[in-house]
Amino acid sequence: FDSAEYLMNKVINEELKARNEAHHLHWFYLGIIQYEKENFQEATCSFDNCLKEYPQFSDAQFYKALCYEQQSQKKEAIKLLLVAKENLRKGYSINEDNAFYEAYPYQISKFMVDGTLEGFQEGELNDK
Repeated sequence: FDSAEYLMNKVINEELKARNEAHHLHWFYLGIIQYEKENFQEATCSFDNCLKEYPQFSDAQFYKALCYEQQSQKKEAIKLLLVAKENLRKGYSINEDNAFYEAYPYQISKFMVDGTLEGFQEGELNDK
């Protein structure tokens, strides 16, 4: 993950120099790398940058919610999962050409969102 993070940062920095913006999927996958490295605060920032470019991006919302949960922000996580669920229902997901035929790595599904939301809500009830 370290070399992937280095290369993704390099790509993003080159895009920012050339166009003052980076592709939302680059921010998304940087966030995924940071999430996998358990750098949840950094991942949240990368997902925020992704969502600036693509505000309805359900996949980024989903993984940002997972970061919230890891940082003991369960209520925020549940709220964001509900938004992600609605945006996914409306079709706001990875929108690259091949996404229609093949799932991209870390691309979410309705089943994933529903299961995670159910687990978070059950956990919240058990916390009370």
